[in-house]
Amino acid sequence: MVHQKAGSFKGTRVRVQRVRDARFFTGWTLNLDRRAVVVRIPSTDDLRDGDDVFVQVFGAGQDLSAPAVCRNVGDDWARFDFACDPRKTESTEEVRLSGAGVVGTLRNCWGTVDFEVLDVSPGGVGGVVPYELMKGDELEIALLTPTGPVEAQGTVRYCRPEPCQGGFRIGFSIRIDDRTMLGRWRRVFLHAA
Repeated sequence: MVHQKAGSFKGTRVRVQRVRDARFFTGWTLNLDRRAVVVRIPSTDDLRDGDDVFVQVFGAGQDLSAPAVCRNVGDDWARFDFACDPRKTESTEEVRLSGAGVVGTLRNCWGTVDFEVLDVSPGGVGGVVPYELMKGDELEIALLTPTGPVEAQGTVRYCRPEPCQGGFRIGFSIRIDDRTMLGRWRRVFLHAA
């Protein structure tokens, strides 16, 4: 999980749409400046140098968007050079940060299981669990964050098969009642752009 620096978009969600076929690619900001953005993208198989795209970078309170050209593609990243200065707009959704390797723990009436955290937002967590859960299921969640351990109550919003990752993609809303835990959670997002 990326702990933000003031004014930084590092680790925030990015959506890239290729112009020629309208295909979307999603990922997480690795680096951003006025000229380019480098994005961690799980699958770059169909992305090519020279592809014209439209890039949206989602921050906290502010988003950036601009036409761009794909200039470099790696196994799990790509660089997009902006065609003009990115346009700033007010955010329309909560900031989401990459979970990048963070492991969380879920507890419910069936037991305890570790899960891979894919992304976090002030009001929720997304990840991959080894078995299916039902929408509305209540869970206890424990996460180790850069600001310390956080425990929360969660409610499953969705759970769908994710065969590429060997389990189920889950999203749940969270509620944190303990003031210390809530303070730690809020500090994770304190310096998001």
